[in-house]
Amino acid sequence: MRYRNSRLLRPWRPTLRRRPNGRARATESAPTAPEGSNKAIVLDLLRRERGATLVEIAKATGWQNHSMRGFVRGTTTKKMGLTVDNTKPANGADHTYRVAN
Repeated sequence: MRYRNSRLLRPWRPTLRRRPNGRARATESAPTAPEGSNKAIVLDLLRRERGATLVEIAKATGWQNHSMRGFVRGTTTKKMGLTVDNTKPANGADHTYRVAN
């Protein structure tokens, strides 16, 4: 007798292979992006000593504010494992984002 679904015969075989903790693998070198891409441009801005404001990132990439905040939170911290410092000066200037070393 032949089963239509072979997975019934091998229930121990996973159909999707995921890492147990759901995190990306740690790399020994600093995460990089293709040169000239928006991701690389933003990472270069964030790696400067003084960091970058949302206005500077928007001018360089053409992204909207919610896209920039999503990139900083999602891509750099969650996917790439970088630590991003967010500071707001006392004089009321824009938030400054910077990758912590």
